[in-house]
Amino acid sequence: MYHVGKVKKETTKFLIELLNKENKENNKTTEIVDTVKGFQTKNIIKKIPTEFKKDILQNLFNIDDFFHLHLIKYEKGGFQKKHNHIASENFSFILYLNNSDGFTNFYFFDRQIKELPIENKIIFFKSEIEHEAEICNNNKKVAVGAIGKKFIC
Repeated sequence: MYHVGKVKKETTKFLIELLNKENKENNKTTEIVDTVKGFQTKNIIKKIPTEFKKDILQNLFNIDDFFHLHLIKYEKGGFQKKHNHIASENFSFILYLNNSDGFTNFYFFDRQIKELPIENKIIFFKSEIEHEAEICNNNKKVAVGAIGKKFIC
């Protein structure tokens, strides 16, 4: 699965305000696994009102399966290393909170797709798809989410 959609401006506005609040409270760059030169929140799913969760999910998934959301604000020169989410979830998404540079690259066995960060654009994809974010210079902001938690026995 690979699906591109669009969320309402109100959803994006809410998430940017939450990102700014979280960043102000913590006020430091984090280097979490694959994020380089950027601030990344912890899981904030419990802070998201149902109306915004429904808008994000685009009627594609059950709201009860939406279990993780974190926000990232990249500094100049920030990027995301190539990775996947196969161990933790069934589906992932990236929601662009602003227009920026620094393409997101998705790697399929037979091709590569490059997505430009455009405000309100959301991309859903199977968790095994490797992806990365190229270096950005325009303060890119994104929301990254997980749907369908995998239970490891």
